[in-house]
Amino acid sequence: MRQPHTALTNDAPVRSVLADSTNRTGSRRREGRDGPPANRKRCAVEQGNSASTQIRMSCTGTLLSEKIVLTAAHCLYNFTRKQWIPANSIRFIAGYQRGEYEAVSDVDRYVLDPTHDPESREFKGEMDVDWALLILKDPIGKNARFVDLYLGGPGAIAGKKALLAGYPSLRHHVLSVARDCGKINYDMSYRVLVSSCSTMQGDSGAPIFVSDNGNLKLVGNFSSIVATLDPKSLFAVGVPVANFQHFLQLELAK
Repeated sequence: MRQPHTALTNDAPVRSVLADSTNRTGSRRREGRDGPPANRKRCAVEQGNSASTQIRMSCTGTLLSEKIVLTAAHCLYNFTRKQWIPANSIRFIAGYQRGEYEAVSDVDRYVLDPTHDPESREFKGEMDVDWALLILKDPIGKNARFVDLYLGGPGAIAGKKALLAGYPSLRHHVLSVARDCGKINYDMSYRVLVSSCSTMQGDSGAPIFVSDNGNLKLVGNFSSIVATLDPKSLFAVGVPVANFQHFLQLELAK
């Protein structure tokens, strides 16, 4: 369990709720109280306790500019149906906290690493390419906060203390922070960030931060947990900014 499991305040990164609109279930829906208003698309986090055989998917994401959101690529793939989720089935909710939010936008399209093939029914990506850029229809970043990137390179962040912010399934309507990440490291062989952040379902795509001159800056996004030969030893693996920076720059230039 995440220790400590504390709510973030006004400097919190924003949230992305990702859902396939054709895979929604009715169980545990509490619109208007714990989720978005009933007249909006339902994108609540309901994982593992539904009576339906269909699947709802939800992840965390981070607003990088007025219209660009970072999340994990595997959040956009339906492993049960073996297909990529259409962009028009995704909605981004910025600053979500206990049913309240700052802004909301549908997704126009998304950008993946060239390793991925959205036309294929296979998910071939490794952890170092587990990133996706959601291109929003509305420039909600004009009225909502977006984060700064750490551009010192993955090697420069080695040894810095990290933290992770997300919406874990334990408290999926409250943005919380994992402060137990310890020092972050960069694995050159696999091109990934490695830390000891405690994470759980719902944290996929969550931003990983380090402090740079007193300011929190994004160094990557959370991909998955990797086990070692010691069953008690787990590592949180993230995708460094450098792995998608080129594609982000191309989108920002448009």
